[in-house]
Amino acid sequence: MTKDELDYELRKLTDSELKHLNEMKQFFGFKSNEDIFNNYEKIKHNYQFKHYSANKESIEYDISFKKHGRFNQINEHNHAYIEMSYVYSGTIHEIINGKSIALSQGDLIILDTNVRHTFEVAGYDDILINFMISPKYFHKHFFKADYDNNIVSNFIIHTLYETHKYNDYLLFHTTNHPHFHHLISYMIIEQMNADLYSLQNINHYLMIIFNELIRIYDTQEKSLAEVERSQKTYRFLEMKDYIEKNYENLDLETAAQHFHFHPNYFSQYIKQVTGDNFKSLIIKERIKKASHLLLQTDLTIESICYESGFTNMNTFYKKFKDIYQLTPKKYRTQKKGQSKI
Repeated sequence: MTKDELDYELRKLTDSELKHLNEMKQFFGFKSNEDIFNNYEKIKHNYQFKHYSANKESIEYDISFKKHGRFNQINEHNHAYIEMSYVYSGTIHEIINGKSIALSQGDLIILDTNVRHTFEVAGYDDILINFMISPKYFHKHFFKADYDNNIVSNFIIHTLYETHKYNDYLLFHTTNHPHFHHLISYMIIEQMNADLYSLQNINHYLMIIFNELIRIYDTQEKSLAEVERSQKTYRFLEMKDYIEKNYENLDLETAAQHFHFHPNYFSQYIKQVTGDNFKSLIIKERIKKASHLLLQTDLTIESICYESGFTNMNTFYKKFKDIYQLTPKKYRTQKKGQSKI
């Protein structure tokens, strides 16, 4: 079987899918399946899909796969085995513990055992492949490989030995790794065209897939960290600029409102982003203005104190010395003396 032939087989309508489509055609008065496909996004919210219970039987082999049924609603369910689902094409909305997760083509998700989950109804192009993997498989093959201390092996260990403790999942975005799609396709082909060597080949493919998932996860986490750092830098510059321009009459509530934060959370967030609390940032701007006035004007230190927004001379002296390690008078004398040299 070639990959093109596999694609045809996966997109081909099953008997149950044809039955659901015929019922939809009768309900809406459509004449062909294409009418359903072309109007699916518009009509799916106006149709009461039948609910079906998921098959909860134990799996026959250590690893097997099944294409997720389209045009029907599966009731919330759980499995005693590990389920690995791959979005072959389209978009799938999986609901895990009541939370909806949008999965796009190339996304792969591994569910903990006994996690409660279901799916929104899939359309014609929404093809999801579910791999059912028994705990026996991991005992036989997975733990013999060198998978110490990584995200996948740790998850599998928790899943097998700490059931009901986590009720979690792992999500991988593989779209930027086209070879991963080929690996999944070849593994499915081995299962569909089983022969004497297929089981061994499937085991090898699955080991390579897990290796690739570890690699993808590392890249994924680094990319997210880079985005987070970039966003943090942008936020820092944005807040710094805003405070520099508005510090004279700025309070925490006003600044929080400007950045769409609750004041309590904003106080914590600004500390996290800038390294200083809000009050310290305002004081630093006032001291910066004071240092400018000391060097560029002949105003008295008392006048500069009040001009910079301080209402108490003792506080002004203390804060100024904390930043410059000099009193305002010594700072003026020393800096002006240096400028004459």
